[in-house]
Amino acid sequence: MTQIPRSPHSSDEFQRRLTERQQREQSFYKLQSSFEQAKNIDLDNDANWNEWNPDHHVCQLAERRHVGAHQRVLDIGCGAGTMSVRLARMGYNVEGIDICDNNILLARTLADRYDVTGRCRFRKMVAEHLDYPDGHFDMVVGMNILAHVEVPDAASEVWRVLKLGGAAVFKESVHVPVVDHLRNTSIAQSILPHRDEQPRDHRQINGEDVQIIESLFDHVESRRFTVFSRFDRLIPGRGKAMRRALERVDQTLLRACPPLAHLGGTAVIAGYKWTDPGADQATQYRIAA
Repeated sequence: MTQIPRSPHSSDEFQRRLTERQQREQSFYKLQSSFEQAKNIDLDNDANWNEWNPDHHVCQLAERRHVGAHQRVLDIGCGAGTMSVRLARMGYNVEGIDICDNNILLARTLADRYDVTGRCRFRKMVAEHLDYPDGHFDMVVGMNILAHVEVPDAASEVWRVLKLGGAAVFKESVHVPVVDHLRNTSIAQSILPHRDEQPRDHRQINGEDVQIIESLFDHVESRRFTVFSRFDRLIPGRGKAMRRALERVDQTLLRACPPLAHLGGTAVIAGYKWTDPGADQATQYRIAA
């Protein structure tokens, strides 16, 4: 496995121990993040917030597992703090980590705006080495994070800090060979160029990454999204309403024809750490809840 920096006590030492890839990620997000971006976050009036949206599905999974104010959740790669604040508003005690100082400041600002600072703490940290004790969290959430980290190291750390009966939920962009091959042709790029919104090391997760997660957790479930909605930019007059309509079309088709799921470009992957590996699945869900 890659040598990963441990979380030091000083900022200078933290910087020295970052890998080259981590330094590139940090520099990219330092330029990308802005307080103007944070001001535009409106958690109460989000037009994309609906049952067909993958972020919404992550929150549904978290809501099902929430049983009391004592529960702790870790948000890896918290960014501007959107998911952290949503989870805190559910009643979780949230630890959000990010590699970028600017994102930590944005997340603290957002938590303050929604009056959940008492339930949120944000720290600069790398996902590949989590500065928490074993079995510390009831749940771990990662939104588009696996594509930015060393998956074997980060996934192992997530498993370590989860309590028995805990769950890790990742929302990720997934490599779809047929669609992505066509998407990367010169003709397709001339019509629909890639957005320049990701660091150069960014990638989509693939089958090998999923296998790593499956090898660590006792049970893994996955739900796909974004079949046709990924092409919303091709439609004139597109907007949030169009995106929402296409997401609904996606889920209608996926329910009617489950084999289409392998064309979904976004996956919500949930890994469970059973309290008793010998118990049946229904029993484990009851214990986890």
